[in-house]
Amino acid sequence: MPDHERPSRLPHSASFIVWACEALTPVEKIVWYHDWALDQGGLDGAYMSNASMGQRLALAPRTVEQARNRLKLLGLHEPLRRRDARNLGWVATLPPECRPMTNRTAGEEAVRLAGVLSAHVRARDAWRSNQRILDAPAGAVSMQPSAQAPREVEGGKGGALHHRSTSEAQLPPVVTERMAEGGVAGIPARRVEERANAEIVGDILKRMAR
Repeated sequence: MPDHERPSRLPHSASFIVWACEALTPVEKIVWYHDWALDQGGLDGAYMSNASMGQRLALAPRTVEQARNRLKLLGLHEPLRRRDARNLGWVATLPPECRPMTNRTAGEEAVRLAGVLSAHVRARDAWRSNQRILDAPAGAVSMQPSAQAPREVEGGKGGALHHRSTSEAQLPPVVTERMAEGGVAGIPARRVEERANAEIVGDILKRMAR
């Protein structure tokens, strides 16, 4: 953002919306509020360093930095590049649909807008989680269930995933070969897998009982 441009400072009623937001942590709310209070509308915004704010709030500088960065990712903080300064300036912001129309916004209206803000935060978090999954290198996510506690993936709550080859790799070779032939004695392949897993668990229990 150019030095001469910055978001307008929000009215005090905006803080009521942030305080009532269920999707923000207490630390994030406190950091948001302090940056709002320190910002006087100038080009530098709130330029207190992470270390100085940490001393003021009895927080580690890293905690303040993490809160500011997450607020930025959520669209609730705008960083400002300051001339001849090492640390950034910050402007506490809100999404357009969550901003109060007047400085007297409070009570039920503030709670309603806080609900809109909570939905915005959760949607941003969900989008970021999906992006991390899409951007992960191939093979980075392992879905290998253990032989003692096989996990059914297909049709579960997480969606219609199909990763049978991983679970089959846990079975004895003879069972895997029979499953590849389409079943054993007319029993579907999945039933064979379930029976094999039960036999493995049974063998383990017998050895533990000795």
